[in-house]
Amino acid sequence: KTEFFDLSNRRVDVKPSYKGLDLDPQLADFANKIWKEKRPDSKKSWVANFDSLEFAKGEAIAEAGITRYSDLWGLLQAIDQGKDFVRDRTVTTMSISLYGITKDGMIPLQRRSPEVGYAQGQVMFIAGGWMTAKNIVGSDRCEDMDMINHPLLYEPDFHAREKLKRESGLGDEDFKMG
Repeated sequence: KTEFFDLSNRRVDVKPSYKGLDLDPQLADFANKIWKEKRPDSKKSWVANFDSLEFAKGEAIAEAGITRYSDLWGLLQAIDQGKDFVRDRTVTTMSISLYGITKDGMIPLQRRSPEVGYAQGQVMFIAGGWMTAKNIVGSDRCEDMDMINHPLLYEPDFHAREKLKRESGLGDEDFKMG
């Protein structure tokens, strides 16, 4: 069942819960195996994972846990391959999507490369992606355990700005969020 919540008149905050994504043993084994086969040199960056949404006076508070990108990628591969052990699983990692609008009112789009892991050839907006430690410290330290506690990992506006700057070549002075 899909639920929709109108957040337009509420302040939205993300609060870390630090809970890990729960993988049953079969999915964990599959994720580890396919990661070693397909992405042996890739980093297992930490990614914020949606846990719950609470409503309080004039605001919405999302609780965010944590997962490794390798577990997320394994889950996506299992879903894509139609594995029985993920039939009822959903992807709850937190990501951002930006809808860029130029000064003359145009919305720039891009088509995903045929070489990407999924959604090949799909038309996408300028920037989007997971809320991941890699956005904060790059590949060098994105696997470090201390990144779980980094406050920017749970800050959607930070990830939106970083993705937009990286994918468009713009600097902070070139755009405004809003």
